[in-house]
Amino acid sequence: MKEVLKSDENLVSIAFTFCCISAPTTGVILGGYSLSKVGGPSKLKSILVCLVYSIGAFLCSLPIPLANDIFYFTGLFWFCLFFGGAMVPILTGIFTFIRHYNNINSTGNKIKW
Repeated sequence: MKEVLKSDENLVSIAFTFCCISAPTTGVILGGYSLSKVGGPSKLKSILVCLVYSIGAFLCSLPIPLANDIFYFTGLFWFCLFFGGAMVPILTGIFTFIRHYNNINSTGNKIKW
């Protein structure tokens, strides 16, 4: 990043650390909040909210290879990690709900000695 964007090493380190710590954390908090606002993982709206977050991550990741400024790159990278982190609680809730709803046993439980 330092050589491609032609930036100071300290600025690159600070920007990368800021993005990697704050973006996913903020995304997970907002994703959990939005999941509780739509009514939990059992509602169809939770899948739609997750779709919106995934489209946001996709749209933020498209122009990243074209970035030639450290601040432009950092902003896009931050939002890409933010939207990815926002999907985690929603997908975890949906997978847990589906597993509980279908009462699927794991492979280890099906083996009889």
